Amino acid sequence: MSAKPPEPLGPGRSGVYRAPPDLQPLKQRAVQAGLAWLPVDLAPVGEKSRFLAVCAEDLGFPKTFGHNWDAFADCLQDFSWRTAPGYVVHLRNAAVFAMAAPAEWATAREILSEAAGFWAARGKTFLVLVHGAADLPAFEA
Repeated sequence: MSAKPPEPLGPGRSGVYRAPPDLQPLKQRAVQAGLAWLPVDLAPVGEKSRFLAVCAEDLGFPKTFGHNWDAFADCLQDFSWRTAPGYVVHLRNAAVFAMAAPAEWATAREILSEAAGFWAARGKTFLVLVHGAADLPAFEA
């Protein structure tokens, strides 16, 4: 008996991926499944503090957000202010930040990946779809 492949938007697919060229069908499926679709535009981001500020605003972090990597990780593993059966974070224009601050971008990706593992272990989907990161594996539904 062969193992059943993970559902396209199920917890087993949680992770950080290169976004598919056409996100609309995936977005429709995610919304129909009740997943929170969370767009974040990184076009104005060239350094860590701006990245954290944009994420805090676009992801709706609480006002008490500490604007550091630990606080970013904590918020990604909480979302008590935005309950949903799962989350899809769509990072647009990530290449700007990745090129301007490669070490900080690497840290952000590591934290996002850890958040995906955290949520998957709890039976919730946490997908990060990144435009502008050719080195990531492609998300294929």
